[in-house]
Amino acid sequence: MYKYFLLICLAFGISTKAYAVDPFLQMGLHTGGDELVGVTFLSGSTSSIDAGALFSFSGGVNIETTINSELRLALGYKFDDITATNGSITFDRLTLEATWFYNLDDKWSIGAGVTQHLDPTLDGTGVVSGSVSFKDATGIVAEIDYKFSSGLYLGGHFTSIDYETVNGAATVSGDSIGLLLGWRF
Repeated sequence: MYKYFLLICLAFGISTKAYAVDPFLQMGLHTGGDELVGVTFLSGSTSSIDAGALFSFSGGVNIETTINSELRLALGYKFDDITATNGSITFDRLTLEATWFYNLDDKWSIGAGVTQHLDPTLDGTGVVSGSVSFKDATGIVAEIDYKFSSGLYLGGHFTSIDYETVNGAATVSGDSIGLLLGWRF
């Protein structure tokens, strides 16, 4: 499935006249999605991992397609974990995103696009040993960015995506909202 995603992105990029290509790096903090696992510690405190949470790191390129629009292509890593002295649980996946942005003015831009999450896996070690693998998933994204300077930006990011276990026994929502901080070079 992700091969078609990459071909569509490549075809769109080739078919447009690119004025500028700017690399970027960004990190995010996300919340949302169905609860995948909950843990109660010996102290009585609890923690959980949700399918849309928590941290993300990505990089890629912004390709100016017209004076007021650009295509952002990103490769990233999104994860959440719970760590204790006797074990840990991690939910992680690789992400590919293609988002088309329209620049409202010099500071604000809005965008919409598609995302592909590769190899989503819930892994446990120690007393919570085990693994649950999910199929690669395709979803949609929307984003609004505010540019502080020519490089630094802050974004609000929405993802709508569902994860299905490899055996097809369960489907969970990975929908999330997040706050991004990025830098364009």
